[in-house]
Amino acid sequence: MKPAQIKYISFTVIFLAIIAINAYLINSQILGLISAVAGLAVFGKMIGKYMAPGELGASQTFIGSLVLIAFWAIAGTILYYFGTISKTSVVVLIMLTPVLAHFIAMRAPKQKKDEVFLDSEKHKLSPYSILSAASALLLVSLAISVLAKTEILHATRSPWLEISSSYFYYLIPASALVCALAFRGRERAWILPLLMVLTFSIIGAALLSYPLGFGFDSFIHRATEDHIAKFGTITPKPFYYIGQYALVLIANHGFSIPIGIADRFLLPVITAIFIPLTAYIGFAHALSSKRTAIFATIAILLIPLSNFTVTTPQGLSLFWLLCLVLLSLPILMGRAAR
Repeated sequence: MKPAQIKYISFTVIFLAIIAINAYLINSQILGLISAVAGLAVFGKMIGKYMAPGELGASQTFIGSLVLIAFWAIAGTILYYFGTISKTSVVVLIMLTPVLAHFIAMRAPKQKKDEVFLDSEKHKLSPYSILSAASALLLVSLAISVLAKTEILHATRSPWLEISSSYFYYLIPASALVCALAFRGRERAWILPLLMVLTFSIIGAALLSYPLGFGFDSFIHRATEDHIAKFGTITPKPFYYIGQYALVLIANHGFSIPIGIADRFLLPVITAIFIPLTAYIGFAHALSSKRTAIFATIAILLIPLSNFTVTTPQGLSLFWLLCLVLLSLPILMGRAAR
């Protein structure tokens, strides 16, 4: 048995043991969150070997994780329509994930890595880049802290009337620094995480400043998710909404994350993580220049992101659509060229 297989089996055994113990005995949110991230990373990479055989490890992991999230949503939907979404059924579903990931990875074709993602140029990080990245991270963190300290508990025409103007004093220079680093185009391993955090600081304004929740729809969906969590189902069974409900209930039953937290953070978090990454992958293949691709990725901030500020079925469907469009950029631009 190869060392990689031994590591995978060892991780799988530990992962499944933690899932079972945490779900039925401990119910720790932190342990559940850590296991969820670890599971998405490891099993996502296995799935990514088949879904994106020409990519590097990091890209394979993110693409595989995206596919795994979609699989959980579809599998949860099937459970909902042909049974119940209970703690036991969700735990069994999660326990089947390593088997599925291994089965898919075994069928991954051996393919040369795409040179679009290989760093052919080895260079040292300049003091300017380190200082700029650290400053951008600090400024974005301060902007997020301003949102977190804002509590809007009353009716208002716009949240921006309640949020301190210091939020923009932090956000604008942080955005400028990220754009400058992207224009330089050499520190891609730093720029993408910074862009993810920057994106969250923008779309997370309503999430963080409204402690009770923003909008009307989210309260209805959360009440429905609470009902399904208690009784396993609800009638009439909605077809349109269940994809969101399945993911929230898997987070709740399988990873001990409270429904309120899972529901509120689901869409803003996955949007902030996956939209910048899928944009970069799409642009990198379409433009064939990594430096141009990372700068073009900044353009996602020009997309109206209001649909991703609150977790709703409509917003979640638009998230999947946008990911597909961004990953299809090489095909779309190729057709345009012809």
